[in-house]
Amino acid sequence: MFQNFRISLPSCFRSAIYFWSLFLCITLFAISTRFWALESPREVVFDEYHFFRFVENYENGEYFFDIHPPLGKILLWAGARIGNFSEVPRSDELGAEWSIGTLYHKDLDLFWVRFLPAFFGVLLIPLLFLLLFFATRSLTIASTGSLLATFETSLLTESQYVLMDSTLIFFSTLSLLFLLFFFQSQSTWKKWIFWVLTAFSCAIAVSIKWTGMASIGLAGIVLLFEFFSFEGIQNFGKRIWGKISSLWKKNTPSEIF
Repeated sequence: MFQNFRISLPSCFRSAIYFWSLFLCITLFAISTRFWALESPREVVFDEYHFFRFVENYENGEYFFDIHPPLGKILLWAGARIGNFSEVPRSDELGAEWSIGTLYHKDLDLFWVRFLPAFFGVLLIPLLFLLLFFATRSLTIASTGSLLATFETSLLTESQYVLMDSTLIFFSTLSLLFLLFFFQSQSTWKKWIFWVLTAFSCAIAVSIKWTGMASIGLAGIVLLFEFFSFEGIQNFGKRIWGKISSLWKKNTPSEIF
C-alpha cells in the first residue's frame, strides 16, 4: 500500500503554490488557536497541579518521584526558564494550600510556563497535514484531517496548559511519518535513515510517558500489515523473522532511551 507513493512534494508550480498555501494557512490556524489567551485563566487547571510542581522541583533541585520518565517534565522546565519562573513565587496566596484553582502569582510570566505544550501543539497540526498527504496524496484529505485536529477540543485543551500530552502526541505522530517514509524510500541507505529516525521518535515518546510505548506497538502493527499485504503467506515467516532479528540486534529505540 505505502510503496505505491514516493517521497515527493507537488512538482508543478500551480500545485506547489496550492500545497504550500494550504500548509501555511493550517499552520496559522494552529498558532492562533494554541497561543490565543494562553495566560488565561491565571489559576491552576487540572493536572497543572502536578506538573507545575514538578517544574518547580527541577528549578529548586529537589528530589521527587513520578511514575513516568523525566524528559517531558524537563522540557516543561526548560520552557518555563525562558520567562521569569525562577524569580517569583508560584502563588499570590502566600502560605495558601497548593490546589486546583489556586491563583498564580501576578508577576509570574505564565505564557512561558505554558509555552512548550502550545508550541508542540502547533507543530502537531502541520505534521498531521504532511502525514496525511504523503499517505494518501490527497490535499483534500490532508487539509480536512489537519483542520479537524486543529479544532479538536481535547488536543486544543492539552496544548494550552502545563501538560505533557501535546509533546507526546507530536513525537508519536512524527514516528509514523518517518515510518511512512521508510516504506516509501527506494534506496537502502534512505530506509536505514528513516528507520533510525522512526526509532528516535519512538524513544523520545517513551522518554516522555510510558504510554509512548504505543508508538512502538503501532509501528509493529503497520509492519505486520505491510508484510501480509505484499509478501504473501509463503514469504511472511522468513521476512518477519529477519525483521525481528534485525530489531533485536540493533535495538535502536532502547539504546536511544
